Amino acid sequence: MRLIISNRRCLFVATFVLCIWLADTGCIVEAQSSEPDLKFTKALATAFKKADAPIKRRIIATLKDVGEPAVSILTDALDDSSEEVRRDAAVVLGDIGKTAQSAIPHLLEKLADPSETVRQKSVTAIGKIGDGEEAASRLVPLLSDSSRTIRKETAKALGRIKIFSPQIATALAIGLKDKSKAVRRECERALARLGPSAIPHLNMILSSASDSTAPTLLRAIGNIGPEAIPVLIEALSHSLAGVRYEAADGLGDLRADTPEAIAALIATLNDPAEGVRMEAVDSLGDAKIKSKDLPEALEITLRDPSSDLRKRTVEALGEIQVPSHTVVPLLVEALGDVDEEVREQAADVLKHLGVSRKISTPHQVGVGSMWTNHLGKAGHRTHRRSNAAIALWVKRWPV
Repeated sequence: MRLIISNRRCLFVATFVLCIWLADTGCIVEAQSSEPDLKFTKALATAFKKADAPIKRRIIATLKDVGEPAVSILTDALDDSSEEVRRDAAVVLGDIGKTAQSAIPHLLEKLADPSETVRQKSVTAIGKIGDGEEAASRLVPLLSDSSRTIRKETAKALGRIKIFSPQIATALAIGLKDKSKAVRRECERALARLGPSAIPHLNMILSSASDSTAPTLLRAIGNIGPEAIPVLIEALSHSLAGVRYEAADGLGDLRADTPEAIAALIATLNDPAEGVRMEAVDSLGDAKIKSKDLPEALEITLRDPSSDLRKRTVEALGEIQVPSHTVVPLLVEALGDVDEEVREQAADVLKHLGVSRKISTPHQVGVGSMWTNHLGKAGHRTHRRSNAAIALWVKRWPV
């Protein structure tokens, strides 16, 4: 009896070793996509059914490189009595990827497996393989699963499949309320991958979203792409400061430079929330806007009570694409700021613009006819600023 068992085990080990060798040498599936060795595949499937769980798991581990010919063996393994075998089969099917499409119905059945680990690995595999609305729709209920890991993997899988439907978008938006930060993050990422066709529906959800989820939902909409710019512009007038913040930030990320976006961002420089004003300045600078009205608009934030905002305004003045003579007086004015960091930032920007070589004395900076004649009030305002700070700037970078 022992001899029979030993011989059977040797047969399985030999089959396993042969599988490894054939996979490594490319004999199972030849490099030029020729027909697979069906006889070997059938023999391996027969031997696999008779093997015990440890041998099955070792064989499964070799099948990733075999590819599509191994799918039938792996789908059979999904019904194995061993939890570990079922789990490993789901993992390898996911690793095989799109060529394992025929396994999707079997993996969908495993969403009801008694093992949480098998359900989780099946969800992950469907996300890596699936590309159809049916598979995505079958995953949606799992966003309410009691397992945090399954909810997270479900959101991630929906993001990989990238199929939009009102049902999927609504479920992911609800997922933004999940008690798990990891789940909320994956739902946000998945929403951003639904594509431009999802924007109208998501905007409708945004109109009634709670204060806790609306900012995150808008950020996801913005991450869809430039098609979201109109929604972001509209959101700059939202009643919730968090939403306005995300709208301004999203426009900057998209480098929105349309006339409508510029006008909306300039209007936002008067927002009551400091963070929103900061993001509006950032976005105007990041987009390297070309607008003759922008320097005058940034005078508002150059005198803001927040030193951080004044500093960022100085940076933006150096980034916007306008003639230097329209921004230099404002930068020189910032040399007299009460905050040292603002003064240093102004000096750095002026140096970057090469203006220091044109000015030889503090008097020229303050009352030079070049600025007074061309800029009127701005030139006189510059004259009233601290000559001590201006002198320090000239001393730091002498001509």
